[in-house]
Amino acid sequence: MRIWTERRLDSEVNHELIWASVGTMILLGALLLSMLPHYHYPCMFLKLTGKPCLSCGMTRSFLAVMHPNFLEAWRWNPLGLILMVGTLLYTPYAWAVVLFDLPPIRFRLTRRFERIAVTVGLLAGLAANWIYVWNNPMPY
Repeated sequence: MRIWTERRLDSEVNHELIWASVGTMILLGALLLSMLPHYHYPCMFLKLTGKPCLSCGMTRSFLAVMHPNFLEAWRWNPLGLILMVGTLLYTPYAWAVVLFDLPPIRFRLTRRFERIAVTVGLLAGLAANWIYVWNNPMPY
């Protein structure tokens, strides 16, 4: 794996600006949603199959992080906790890069083995999360 910093060329897409905007919208949405009265958002996959989908409980997991109740967030959906904490950490970094014109951190998986290992690891993590959600006693 190669990690470096490099100034963005004017002709390049500003990925940090895109992700800073998306992260801000996610955080504002979760904040606004946490202020509303509790409402259960039905999952169509759950209605059709009787089993929770990969993202069942993720909204409640996001809301638990905003309160901050990390154990409850983990119980609802571990992937939701990981994504929300990642968003909370990455968004300020992305805005700092955009606003202060800092060189962004870049990384590249340089070997085929690294790409395969990361892909298999991500797929295994998603599968483990779904198995956890399927066997979780939370009332989805």
